[in-house]
Amino acid sequence: MDYTLFQVINNLSGHNIIIDRLMIAISKYGIFFYGLMLLAIFLTSQKRVKIEIFKIGFAGLIAVGLAGLISKIYYRPRPFISHKVHLLYPHQPDGSFPSDHVTGGFTLALGLYSLSPSLGRIAIVYSIIMAFSRIYVGHHYPTDVVGGILLGALINFLRLYFEKNFLSIKRRDLQC
Repeated sequence: MDYTLFQVINNLSGHNIIIDRLMIAISKYGIFFYGLMLLAIFLTSQKRVKIEIFKIGFAGLIAVGLAGLISKIYYRPRPFISHKVHLLYPHQPDGSFPSDHVTGGFTLALGLYSLSPSLGRIAIVYSIIMAFSRIYVGHHYPTDVVGGILLGALINFLRLYFEKNFLSIKRRDLQC
């Protein structure tokens, strides 16, 4: 099922040079979209929002690091290693599961949603397009991007849970 869906999406590539180039750009450089969005918010915001942006960015780094660790523990060959695919640009033959790009992207998008639902919705839609592009260019199976989505959601949930339960100590709680 996973490979069949991969083929359906990957076989869309190679037919339209404009769409192929767009998917390559999103797949290769899409993660920088979040960095630019976070930087723009950081530079134009007050201190409280800057702290939130820092926490969201830190969660994104943790998520990508965790995804990299998972791919080393559970090595799954990329589609272009195991199958004949439409590979639109080369990639290292490292582990495929979960997608680092999608993990980081969804962690940041969901973090942005918790800060600003309107910006978060834009980032989530973009994350879905980026996840699709990673399959389209031949770098990931659908379950790799679903794994990245779930890991990103989990890291964001844990960030919010940790903030609510451990970082919201009131000043009165510290008085003896």
